[in-house]
Amino acid sequence: MAMILGIYFALSSGTVDSIVYDVVLEETGSSKLYETWIGRATMIESGVLVVSALAGGAIAGWASARVASFATLPFVAASAGQTRSASPRGKAA
Repeated sequence: MAMILGIYFALSSGTVDSIVYDVVLEETGSSKLYETWIGRATMIESGVLVVSALAGGAIAGWASARVASFATLPFVAASAGQTRSASPRGKAA
């Protein structure tokens, strides 16, 4: 599991930062608010990770490990269906 997490961090490092920077620059015309918005994005991401870890532990404690594992399938399916093609201006098609 640690290897999968390491691969995730390696592939996502800089991706969120660049998206936040591009959006702040596009919306405000300046990069002055970048640190504010990347801080907010990091705070939300960290909070979601804490909540999901606690919820996963509660589910695993309440049910078997097999049930906890299968409980993730709807979320995996939902995230797989979220891909959209984008137009050159960044708007969803």
